[in-house]
Amino acid sequence: MSTDCVSPVLVILPDGQELGGLLHARLRTQRAWMYKVGLPAWQATEDGWVEPAQHVLWVPADCVRLLEGVPYEDVPTQELQPTANTPVQGLEPAHTAAPGVEAEAWRTQRLPRERGRPGWNVVHVHDCKDADDGDILDLEQALTVVRQPGTRLCTTCAAAETLRPLL
Repeated sequence: MSTDCVSPVLVILPDGQELGGLLHARLRTQRAWMYKVGLPAWQATEDGWVEPAQHVLWVPADCVRLLEGVPYEDVPTQELQPTANTPVQGLEPAHTAAPGVEAEAWRTQRLPRERGRPGWNVVHVHDCKDADDGDILDLEQALTVVRQPGTRLCTTCAAAETLRPLL
């Protein structure tokens, strides 16, 4: 399986617009599929100008529409395996990482739309008492989610203190 394989898709933005993009990878988490997509945009250059660029980010699969007739079987696909530290649903977490201590895993929580506002994500340390049964991610995946608009860091656990300096 080639890591250079990308296929065209349509990405549905939070406001409902559809934008042509490229599918770079697929990831199956404990809860759902996530797609790594590249979207066309602009970026500033070192000399103070702008140039076309592709911004790559992870989005839920329901925000991506595959195109009829396009082959997707060569797109890199991975299944995220639960770690030994993954809490069992219904049990109290053993601990929450203290500020300055690197957590081994992170958990995303998707909050629904409210009063006409789009939904948003909260990133927690994996065993935070305020986290629901959201996707469990490694550090790189958590940082990718945190960089997306509409994402907040939990202040109950150490997520804000640990991840903010890494952004």
